[in-house]
Amino acid sequence: TSMNNTSAMKRLIWKDVVTIKSLVWSAVVFSAATNLLVFLLWQSGEMAGATFVGWTIALWCIAPNFVALAAPGMLIGTEEEAGTLMWLRTLPIRWQQLADAKLLVALGALAAVWAVSSVVAWILGFGWHSNPSIGDRFLVSPPGVLATAFCSLMLLLTGFCTAYLIRSPLLGILLVIPAFIVELVILANAMRGIDWASGVNL
Repeated sequence: TSMNNTSAMKRLIWKDVVTIKSLVWSAVVFSAATNLLVFLLWQSGEMAGATFVGWTIALWCIAPNFVALAAPGMLIGTEEEAGTLMWLRTLPIRWQQLADAKLLVALGALAAVWAVSSVVAWILGFGWHSNPSIGDRFLVSPPGVLATAFCSLMLLLTGFCTAYLIRSPLLGILLVIPAFIVELVILANAMRGIDWASGVNL
């Protein structure tokens, strides 16, 4: 039984990997292409150093968070509309296995795109010769990286909550944004008074 559960889990994970593969590749291509464009504009003198730094850090965050926003809708809402999710419920596998497989694949995709985006940003952007602003400097400091990664994880988990509730990829994604903003406001109020930038050398 344990072997059957393991085999079923592997197949579920592989199915979800195939489902989300196009999203991951799109995010990777977007990250590489936009960072290269910004880098070339800076090298050609069409973009100021401070603007270049700001764009590099913004692009570093956009691609992973795009995956965090879209992955739950693709993994749940798309399958619900296609009838695949209903068919999977008829198979001799636990619902928890379906949910675990989707969460694992989404987390793996998010981590992979964060890694690629960070490498691309480092190669094409973080070799700047101009000083970044205090806000930009915080984002690339250890506390800033942790805060950014945490927000990305929150966005992904919020997406799963809305996807399971709505079961429509478009409506689920539209609901994620206001729900995520509410979460951030609550979190900001709870953490008011913490000096997150204290570890940044100004």
